Amino acid sequence: MEMKSPFFRASDEQFNFLKHYDFRPKTKKREAGTYIRVYQNSTTAVKVALEWPEQYLYVRLCQIVEGRLQENPTIIRQNSKLYCFNLENLLLLTEPALIVKPAPYMELTPDQMEKTLCIYANALEKYASTILRGDFQLFSRLESIVKERAGRASPQGYVSKVGSRRPLTRTNRLQHVSANEGED
Repeated sequence: MEMKSPFFRASDEQFNFLKHYDFRPKTKKREAGTYIRVYQNSTTAVKVALEWPEQYLYVRLCQIVEGRLQENPTIIRQNSKLYCFNLENLLLLTEPALIVKPAPYMELTPDQMEKTLCIYANALEKYASTILRGDFQLFSRLESIVKERAGRASPQGYVSKVGSRRPLTRTNRLQHVSANEGED
């Protein structure tokens, strides 16, 4: 089942509240099986993505630096500067029960996708309103979580999949969700 049209439609419907924070739809694209919708204001970007091959949805909060969306480095070391964080990392700090645990080997239906996007949109509005307004104080706590996890993954730092800018692989994600959630 092709999810492109339902994904973009559902993203725009569920994340419509971002207009109250002066966000505008910025980008709508497909990269290597990942559908990405970016909403942006002058300080913050919200990336909503569907990785179709792995049937995985995620939302990332990113700081705008000098007018541009900054991506995290591929290899995360203790001295790396991180600009983007998975919403699920924020939920670890605020409301761990809201972390969506994907069912392995299940096809993501349009209904499941819409429900998950609704959960993420509500969580974003409730727990990330300060970030949406450009207050990135929580990013230092999120950065500590990610770097600590990266150090556990590899003494040299966590290396993401080639071409991927998402959290951990689904296998690692499912193992980690039992204990917690990952981010690159």
